[in-house]
Amino acid sequence: MTVLLVEDDESLRLLCRLNLELEGFRVREAPTVAEARVGLAEGADVVLLDLHVSGEDAHPLLDEAKLLDPAPAVLLFSGTAEIDSELRGRADGAVPKPFEIEALVSSVRNAARRPG
Repeated sequence: MTVLLVEDDESLRLLCRLNLELEGFRVREAPTVAEARVGLAEGADVVLLDLHVSGEDAHPLLDEAKLLDPAPAVLLFSGTAEIDSELRGRADGAVPKPFEIEALVSSVRNAARRPG
């Protein structure tokens, strides 16, 4: 299973990547919206999507991901105050920051198992 990690914080990407790789996931990193679009085009099973990447609004990536066939599961990766009910309803879940590693891995594992 491949995870596309859309996050501009390098240390947070490293933390997530290492822990997800230890669980058997292949992780591709996208520190910008442009790189996230490339990653979406290359395919992913799960997208961990920070809503604000390098000063850009990453909200449109949620809709772009959902138009793909097959569409990846999208987990919003942001502060809970930024995730309103409408946005949460369009995503497959959320990993609020700050998070426990176990919660991150569990959320990604569950999203990867969701029916297509």
